[in-house]
Amino acid sequence: IDWEGVAFRSVTFDLYNWFFTELYYRRVASDLATEMSEAVSTLQHRLHEREPDNAWSFSADQSVYRFLYYLERLTMLIQRELNDKSLEVIWLSYKVFMDHEENRSKRS
Repeated sequence: IDWEGVAFRSVTFDLYNWFFTELYYRRVASDLATEMSEAVSTLQHRLHEREPDNAWSFSADQSVYRFLYYLERLTMLIQRELNDKSLEVIWLSYKVFMDHEENRSKRS
């Protein structure tokens, strides 16, 4: 994760972008959802150490941050030239995100 978007995107954009890219291209580890949960917990802990006053907003609701990532990602995709290929990427990105959210709700 290169964190290049952290200056102008949500704090979790690069983290979620890596995660959902792995799902999108089906380069999935045996339990990527667990790895993702551990990565978010690590990020949450580091934020709490470095920015205790701001860490609470990150830990408050991860579903909000996932949804914010999704909106940011869609915005990036829509800003590109729209054609059949880019619309397919948008559709598949939507499907990956919704499948992930559905699987999360089943595990809860």
